[in-house]
Amino acid sequence: MEELLSNIEIKKIIKFRDIINESECKLEVVVTFLALLELIKLRMIKVYQDQNFNDILMERRKINE
Repeated sequence: MEELLSNIEIKKIIKFRDIINESECKLEVVVTFLALLELIKLRMIKVYQDQNFNDILMERRKINE
């Protein structure tokens, strides 16, 4: 979760596809996805997709959102 948050802090908006491409194995992708779900649950990041089958975009939530 900390690694995801630090990547988002640096790049502001990141694509889930980029994270998958950087992963070395399937287990890392699964763990990253679970961390992503937890960050969404904690309302620390927001995730959206412009259209079906487009990239999933992640960005840090603002305090008042």
